[in-house]
Amino acid sequence: MSDDAPESPPHQNPQDEGWAAAATTFITARIDLLKYEARDAGQEALKRGALLALILFCAIFFWCLLTVGLIGWISMSQDWPWYAVTLVFAGLYLLTAIIAGVLLKKPTAPPFPLTRAELSKDQAWLETLKNDPKSQN
Repeated sequence: MSDDAPESPPHQNPQDEGWAAAATTFITARIDLLKYEARDAGQEALKRGALLALILFCAIFFWCLLTVGLIGWISMSQDWPWYAVTLVFAGLYLLTAIIAGVLLKKPTAPPFPLTRAELSKDQAWLETLKNDPKSQN
């Protein structure tokens, strides 16, 4: 073949490439930041979901064990048979559910803090361009 194939343009400085390249770089950076923070938000949602599942699991077992314990208690009303142990375990499940509920109510940081900060800076920068359109920013 001949050397008719187009040559790739040499790497240029983003300022030399113009607004289109700068906008592409800007948007790419924002998308990368959004991906990073979305991953962190997903991990936080997964933790909270696991705590919610733990609460539901413990609450169901509390109810089951409490019912079995009360039945045993009513049937054996005077001694310390197996139902006492069942009630103790029911209490442990309830305590676990309460602890998990307290952990779930713990406040978390708002999602996407870096993206919000960057968008705020971008908005302030755009305002300076509106006020001084001849600015070289």
